[in-house]
Amino acid sequence: MGDLLVFVLSGLVSGALYALLATGLVLSYSASGLFNFAHGATAYLCALTFYELHSGLGWPAAPAALLVVCVLAPGLGWGLDRLMFRRLARVGETAQIVATIGLLVALPAAGLWAVDVLTEAGLPLKPAENQFGLPGVGPSPARSWQLADGVGVDSDQLITWVVTAVVAAALWVLLRHTRLGLRLRAAVDNRSLTELRGISADRLSSVAWMIASALAGLAGVLATPLLGLSAHDFTLFLFVSATAAVIGRFASVPLAFAGGLGLGVVQNLVAGYASFAEGITGFRTAVPFLILFGGLLVLTRRARTAGVTAVEPPPPDHLAGAPWGRRWGLWAAGAVLLGTAFYTVTSPFWSGLLAQGLAIGLVFMSFTVVTGLGAM
Repeated sequence: MGDLLVFVLSGLVSGALYALLATGLVLSYSASGLFNFAHGATAYLCALTFYELHSGLGWPAAPAALLVVCVLAPGLGWGLDRLMFRRLARVGETAQIVATIGLLVALPAAGLWAVDVLTEAGLPLKPAENQFGLPGVGPSPARSWQLADGVGVDSDQLITWVVTAVVAAALWVLLRHTRLGLRLRAAVDNRSLTELRGISADRLSSVAWMIASALAGLAGVLATPLLGLSAHDFTLFLFVSATAAVIGRFASVPLAFAGGLGLGVVQNLVAGYASFAEGITGFRTAVPFLILFGGLLVLTRRARTAGVTAVEPPPPDHLAGAPWGRRWGLWAAGAVLLGTAFYTVTSPFWSGLLAQGLAIGLVFMSFTVVTGLGAM
C-alpha cells in the first residue's frame, strides 16, 4: 500500500505538469486551429529565465516566478500571435508545422544566446545546467515531510500540487463564469458566428495565446527542479502532454487537465508494477505514446463528411520538360562536391556536422513522402 501511494503521489507531480501544458495546447489550438510544437520550448525559455533571475541575479524566487509567469510568458504569447500565429491560422497546415517546429528550435537557442551575450556584458548569470535538483519556487534545498512509513513529500511537490489546483479552479471560473470565458468558448465553437456578433476573434485569439503561454511558463518554472534545464526534456514533456490534449479532443480544457493528471499516475504505476516490461528498454517512456496512438485511432473513427477535404495546389514545376542536365545537373554536382569533401578538406568536426545534416535531411524527406505523396 505504501508503494502504491508513493507511485500515485509522484505521478501526480509529473501529471500536474502534463495537465498545465495540455491545457495550454487546447487553448491555443482552439483559438487558431494550430498545434503549437513550440509550446515546450516556451516552457524551457521561461524556466531558463527564472533560473537566471533567481540563481544568477539573486532575485527572490516568488518575484522572479511572478515576473516570468505573469509578464514574460503572456508577452511572448501575445507577440508570437500578432507576428506569426494569427497569420499562420489562415495558411495551410504545412506552413504551420514548419513554422512552429522552427520556433521549437529557435526559442531555446535564442535564450541560451541571450545568456551568453548578457554574461559577456558583465551580468552575473550562470550557465544553464542540465541537472536535477536546481532551485525552484520553494526553499532550496527542498524540505521533506513523512506522511507515513516510506511515504514522503517535499516542498517542490507540494507547491506543484497547490499551484496546479489553484490554476485549475481559476480556469474553471474564467471559462464558465466570466464574459471573457463565454466569448472564448463561443470563438472555439464557431469563429464566424462570434465575429458576426461584433466580437473580435483576433483579440480573443491573442488572449488565448497569452493564457496558453502563461500556463507553459508556469509549467516551466515548476518543472525546473524536476527536469533541470534540458530543452530536449521539455520537448518530450510537450509530446507527452499532447496525449492529454488528445484525450480532451483538443476542445475540452477539463478533460485535457484530468487526462494530464491521470497520465502521470498511469505512467508511474506502469513503471512500478509492470514487471513483464522490465526487460523492455524505454517502455515507461513509451506508455503515453501508446495511449496517444489509441486516442488518435478513436478520434479518426468518425464518419467522413463529403466535401470538406481541403487540398493545397502543388507548387508549379518551372523545369518541367527541361533536359536532364538542366534539371538535375546542379544537384549532381553538389552531391559530388559533398562526397569529395567528406574525404579531403573537412576536419572530423565538419564531417560529423555534415553527416548529422544528411541524417536530419533523410528524416525530413520521410516526412515529405508521408505528408506530400501519402497525403497524410
